[in-house]
Amino acid sequence: MKGNRGKDDVLLPKNQMPHDAEIGDEIEVFVYKDSEDRMISTTKKPKLTIGEMAVLSVVETTGIGAFLDWGLDKDLFLPFREQVGKVVKGGKYLVALYIDSSDRLCATMNIYNLLRTDSPYKVNDQTRGTIYSISKELGAFVAVDNKHFIGNQFVHFIYCLIFVLVDVFRVCIIKHGKL
Repeated sequence: MKGNRGKDDVLLPKNQMPHDAEIGDEIEVFVYKDSEDRMISTTKKPKLTIGEMAVLSVVETTGIGAFLDWGLDKDLFLPFREQVGKVVKGGKYLVALYIDSSDRLCATMNIYNLLRTDSPYKVNDQTRGTIYSISKELGAFVAVDNKHFIGNQFVHFIYCLIFVLVDVFRVCIIKHGKL
């Protein structure tokens, strides 16, 4: 059927096709560019999509950036300019997905503007969070539940080792200025 393909057709590799699929069936797929910048689809679900954040593991670091496991055959690229702090193989980092200037999906650790301010938490609530940045002057910045920024309140670490850039910790919300 090679001659019937249009410029907007997207390949679903044979190993991704459901066994009982027939022409005309509708299936849910995720569309992205493969390593050769061709549009391709998969029935696998990525660990994050545009507008979401997730903690992903680094599978490789290179001279141009790092590559993260996001649940698809092609690893997700994290360029140097989108990294916050040192990124190491095997490390886990809170990232968001964006489309770069070449229309490719990439990861960014610059997530501050993506964090929500409508946190459901109140003073003395306990939850979990991920350190996404560390400032020598201010301290650690935490994404509560990996999606909320707690404005006008401090987050107190009940237990953590602060030298670890990103890990998941139990946190307690406390009033501004009081420890």
